[in-house]
Formats: sequence, structure tokens, C-alpha cells
Amino acid sequence: ERLSGQSKMSAVIISVQTAGKTVFLSGIILAMSFFSLLVINTALVQQVGASCGILILICMAVNMSLIPALLILMPDLKCCYKKNGFVSRIRLKIATTVISWIAGWPWCVACVRTCMS
Repeated sequence: ERLSGQSKMSAVIISVQTAGKTVFLSGIILAMSFFSLLVINTALVQQVGASCGILILICMAVNMSLIPALLILMPDLKCCYKKNGFVSRIRLKIATTVISWIAGWPWCVACVRTCMS
């Protein structure tokens, strides 16, 4: 969003509106899945289910509230979103190094190429 010229506040709002839906839905599904372990009549399984469900809800709340607030408060680091030759060269060097390490796993190579492009 910042590359398209949006303000920082606008970019964070759009990010929360789009990625926030995914975070919220996946968090609710995971929490419900873990809380469903409470129906099993074993204390250890119930404790794991309850603690994991609560942890997922806490992580979801942090991702939907604290992270956007910190993004708004942090200084604007233009090197992170601006098309910068130096940053592009570093990303290319990292990608080629990692790809050389994992050359035997084509699906990992595809993931690295996708993430670093």
C-alpha cells in the first residue's frame, strides 16, 4: 500500500481490513478446534486444549490490535517499502544463497522465490 502512495494510516487500515479478516477467521477456527478438546475425558488433553485455545485468542487479539498500533507509531522506514536498488541487491543475494542451500527441494525453492520476489 505504501508503494502505491497511500499514507501510513491508510496503509495500516487497508492491511487490517484485508489481512485482519484472515487472522480473525483462522484464529477463531483454531481456538474452536482446541476448545473442542475439552469434551475428551482426559485431564491432560483438556488442559492442553484449553491453554492452546486461550493462547490462540490472545495471539489473535495482539495481531489485530497491538501490531497495527505499533506500525502506526513506528518511524517510517522508506527502505522497507520503497523500490531501492541496495535493498533489491541484498534480497537477491539472500535469495540466491538460500536457493543454493536448498536446491534439492524444488518446492522450497519455489517458496523462497515467491517470498523474495
